[in-house]
Amino acid sequence: MLNFLQSLCWKPRKIGHSIGRIHSVSPKLGEVYFLRILLNKLKSPKSFEELRTVNGEEFPSFRDACYALGLLDDEQEYIDAIKEASHSGTGFYVRFLFVTMLMSNNLGRPEFVWENTWQHLSDGLSLNDDQIKNLTLFKIIQILLRNNTSLKNYKDMPYLDADTVSSSTNRLITEELDYDIPILKKEFDRMFHALTNEQRNIFLDIMTTVKDKKGVVFFVYGYGGTVKTFLWKCRD
Repeated sequence: MLNFLQSLCWKPRKIGHSIGRIHSVSPKLGEVYFLRILLNKLKSPKSFEELRTVNGEEFPSFRDACYALGLLDDEQEYIDAIKEASHSGTGFYVRFLFVTMLMSNNLGRPEFVWENTWQHLSDGLSLNDDQIKNLTLFKIIQILLRNNTSLKNYKDMPYLDADTVSSSTNRLITEELDYDIPILKKEFDRMFHALTNEQRNIFLDIMTTVKDKKGVVFFVYGYGGTVKTFLWKCRD
């Protein structure tokens, strides 16, 4: 889409003198989103190169130009929120908070937030920095996959270094990556067939909603002994 936009040229309006409304753009579209911000803020730009130029310096991307102009948040509020949460929350809770920020599309520079908070997102393991980063990224990927998305959807975020992880002899990393797919499938089949008709219907409704990305919140309620935990483990 961006290449298509850059192939266009500016033409004077034949009727009237105002520029038409610029439609809203999702942050997921990346450079197109930042281009829209610049078009709404800068007066009378003559080219895309001029849009990317700030104080005589042409930046390689519209996003960089936005930050140079101070049009975007410096992400400090998100960094502070993660650091504060790490004081009382578990590693899983803080990672889940980071994933929520990613999926909300409010982070202009998710990789910047990651670089300033990855130590708070880990579980304080006695590993070197590369191992901790990789294991933490692996756990973040797990949470994203449960929400039907992937870390690869955030192009500026670092991705799991499989070579570093696989070559590590650390027991914790090995256990985290040691999945036996046939055994897991067999366990799921056993648990799924053990569900009652009502529980199975709830399970199917939840999984259908997740796959269709409907964003519905489910609240499974019942007194002790109604197998709520069993249903949750089946979903995992």
